[in-house]
Amino acid sequence: MQRVLQVVAFVACFAVASSVSNGVIGLDKYTFDKIVGKERPVLVRFDQDYSYGDENDAFEYAAKNATSSEVLVASVGISEWGEKENQDLADRFGVKKEDWPMYIFFPKGSKEGVTFSGNKKDTYAILQFIRKQGVWVGLPGCNEKLDELASQFMSSKDKRADIIKQAEKFLADIKDDRERTAAKFYIAAMRKIEEKGDSFVETETQRLKSMLDKATLKKNKKDEFQTRLNVLSSFSL
Repeated sequence: MQRVLQVVAFVACFAVASSVSNGVIGLDKYTFDKIVGKERPVLVRFDQDYSYGDENDAFEYAAKNATSSEVLVASVGISEWGEKENQDLADRFGVKKEDWPMYIFFPKGSKEGVTFSGNKKDTYAILQFIRKQGVWVGLPGCNEKLDELASQFMSSKDKRADIIKQAEKFLADIKDDRERTAAKFYIAAMRKIEEKGDSFVETETQRLKSMLDKATLKKNKKDEFQTRLNVLSSFSL
């Protein structure tokens, strides 16, 4: 019964929280403490009242990618004029105008946040930030089970041969061609790390990033390199 009441209360919170865009919940001083520090971790953006531009696009795309995880993505719009809406929330968390947009991750059950310091125009940097807080977010091409095996692979050097076998067994059960292709990247990375050492993760990451920076790169190759980069990131969490 208590669990049912918790769910009802949580749903009620969403009823009073507005939607800023797909996957993003709008919060204000009345709803903030009803969502943050409760049942689920929350990534909160503090920004001007009406966000726009490359940073906004990257944030909204990250929010859409995060919908499959337990994390909630929210936004606090701050007004400089009139009643200066939500300025009190900005002051509470030390957010200055020059910081906009500021992204703060609040773990489940906590109002002590961790501030994002990466590239705010990079969707994948935002998603990686969430992942580094211990919350799984499915980057394009990534798989939760294989991400878990990648983490085990890096932390258990004496069990790597067995982990590769587990990954191969998991791959054999995947039916979707696109998912199979992405899964093969995990196994290929494991074998390369076995061959060249753990430093392969960093050197290959830098190589793929340099390839992605090429303006002449075709979309299909760009998507492939980004998928490989996403998979590689699972070995460095």
